[in-house]
Amino acid sequence: LLIPHALRIGRALGRGVATRLAAERHRRIAGVFLLGRGHFPGVGAVLLLPPAAPSGLTATALSQTEVGLAWADHSANETGFQVGRSLNGTAWSPAFQVAANVTSSIDAGRSTNTTYHYRVIAFNAGGSLAPSGAASAPSLPKAPAAPANLTATAVLPAQINLAWQDLANNETGFQVECSIAGGA
Repeated sequence: LLIPHALRIGRALGRGVATRLAAERHRRIAGVFLLGRGHFPGVGAVLLLPPAAPSGLTATALSQTEVGLAWADHSANETGFQVGRSLNGTAWSPAFQVAANVTSSIDAGRSTNTTYHYRVIAFNAGGSLAPSGAASAPSLPKAPAAPANLTATAVLPAQINLAWQDLANNETGFQVECSIAGGA
């Protein structure tokens, strides 16, 4: 189908020109059919390549319920980024999306003292490539309850004994502060 057309053109323009025209027409038509748009042969098609995968993903616990995420963007053609979350690092669920060129976000509303695994995928209409490497961070544990019933007993002129009721079961220690002015 392409060659007779090229030969007709070739008689009028010369053999070398006809061969180049046939090759160009074949390339354009092949590109259209490769994209599954064979309805209008000869009309060029734009092939949108998937964006490059992000890298350098980090996850940092910001609070009891928030994890901060940051990554490096290696593409200029993404529509956005899909952030995936997992509790075990193997079963991934979409968590949320951010716009193109955004390289950090916060995952809020997490459970306390739970490790979350994350990965990021850049996407556009052409699809997506591999996800970033995974990063993990535990959300911070629930804050310990404040002690109660603090008493201070003067034992010697330079010694005061303190006692309090421990209402927490998750503390790693106590910080004792004093004020000479007697303020809170």
